[in-house]
Amino acid sequence: MKMRIWLAAFIAGALMVSGCSLGPSTDESSSTLYRNSPLDYGMRVHFATFDTGDTEDFNLQNCAMTAGILNYNMDSASKAEGTLRDPRLGFWCEPGPYSATGAVPDQFESESPTDVRSKYRW
Repeated sequence: MKMRIWLAAFIAGALMVSGCSLGPSTDESSSTLYRNSPLDYGMRVHFATFDTGDTEDFNLQNCAMTAGILNYNMDSASKAEGTLRDPRLGFWCEPGPYSATGAVPDQFESESPTDVRSKYRW
């Protein structure tokens, strides 16, 4: 089980390093990966920006794949600890550059790295 958690974290990290930047982008073809906070579930925290210079669809699909893997990693970590994951916490993507305004989703999609449905799956 620890190997799967480690593998999911490694894949998510590799995707983030290869397909995103560390700061907010102003490129409209970019996609932004957000997370919220256990201190304020409505808070939108910038996590990463996907702005490869490719198409908007490519950036959004890679962002969504990363969000699903990070949410799956949260599920796995909670399970390993014998607890339930707080369903109010998670990662999600939106097209375009970072925005401080907007709603936090009610639920967060979680996918195992081997079950990712993105058409850009490697």
